[in-house]
Amino acid sequence: MRLLGVRDPYLVLEELPAALFKLTEGVPASAHTTPEGQGKWSMLGVLHHLADNELVYGYRVRLMLTHDQPSMPRYDRERWAERLGYDGGTTDDVIRELSVLRIRKIQKSPPQN
Repeated sequence: MRLLGVRDPYLVLEELPAALFKLTEGVPASAHTTPEGQGKWSMLGVLHHLADNELVYGYRVRLMLTHDQPSMPRYDRERWAERLGYDGGTTDDVIRELSVLRIRKIQKSPPQN
């Protein structure tokens, strides 16, 4: 939270896809798929990871909002990277995927039954 400073966390989350488009604009396509180092992910891999985290944490938030004692399923991020093709696609497509996963906003105070 310190990194946010005075910025609204909801606004930062909302602005992330546009910021990612801007950050990746003009970067050569070869740099998108080049790992940062030995055992590290590429820029494209990190973007896939962000999109998958959005999916996983979105699901977990929904469980917390709709169940009294939800079970939080775990996932293996390295296995997801390996088996879900983090080296495929384009950065623009993955950022669009992240953006679509964020379109639906959950009310800050859900209605009570």
